[in-house]
Amino acid sequence: LRQASLRANAEIQAGAQGAASGEFIRNLAGRVIFDSRKDPANKRTLELINKTNQFNLNGVRLSEGEWLQHLTDPDSVVLSVAYEDKFGPLGPIGVLSGRRNEDEVEVTSWVLSCRAFSRKIEDHILHHLFAEQSVGKVRLAYRPTERNQPLQSYLASLNVESNGDDAFITREQFLDN
Repeated sequence: LRQASLRANAEIQAGAQGAASGEFIRNLAGRVIFDSRKDPANKRTLELINKTNQFNLNGVRLSEGEWLQHLTDPDSVVLSVAYEDKFGPLGPIGVLSGRRNEDEVEVTSWVLSCRAFSRKIEDHILHHLFAEQSVGKVRLAYRPTERNQPLQSYLASLNVESNGDDAFITREQFLDN
């Protein structure tokens, strides 16, 4: 599955450069699948958090014990993301996790596999988070790293403000982009 998706990703990268972005994305016939279950048996979520570098919110790695503790918190948020399109399924390719606090979600981990780049999946993730959690703001525990340039570029494209410790995006700000 991984090898096939890497080959397809090369085709997608080439296609994205040769066509208008919106048109190209529509022609993929993509489907983003969200799973909000806090399933300790799903080892792929922790694996993605601990292995993904390029689209990684802050580079923080978690132990299995820390992850299991997060899953038992009643206010914790876990969003596992899978994707498929005309090239086939990519399987689980992203994870967003954090904690709900009144009218905001504080995101402490957000990763997206490089196999999923150029498909605007990150936009679908934020849209789903705002809709599912019915919050007005998402606080990101963002830290630039040497390797997370794709995430840095994405946040810059949304004009996300950072105060040095966190980055913030409001529902209105996101919907305006």
